[in-house]
Amino acid sequence: MVGEREVMNTKPKGGTEILHEQLVSQLSKEDLEGVNIIRSICHPDLIEKDKINILWQHLNIDQPNAALMADRRFVDQIDYFIYVSHWQFNQFREKFQIPEYKSFVLKMQLIIMIVLQRYLQEQIK
Repeated sequence: MVGEREVMNTKPKGGTEILHEQLVSQLSKEDLEGVNIIRSICHPDLIEKDKINILWQHLNIDQPNAALMADRRFVDQIDYFIYVSHWQFNQFREKFQIPEYKSFVLKMQLIIMIVLQRYLQEQIK
């Protein structure tokens, strides 16, 4: 049983953090060499010029951290965009003219499977 102090000192994780941890746990360091995964926050300081920059977008188009998607210079520096749904992809494509050839949509079944797998692993511990 988890003690109250442990629960109080545990930082809650959202879907973005859980999915990112799951992805990283299934890849080796070598798999991630040369890759920069940016989680939702659109800011030029997060771009690494010597790596493949992948923006894994979990936000909606009206959120402040997505506003730089309107800046072509920022968009042009991103190699690939990953979206969590077709609806989200279409929202970003229409509002910010994100190139389709740079965009990928995660299958919802894959997301559900990853979340369920994580949940079951936590229950076994």
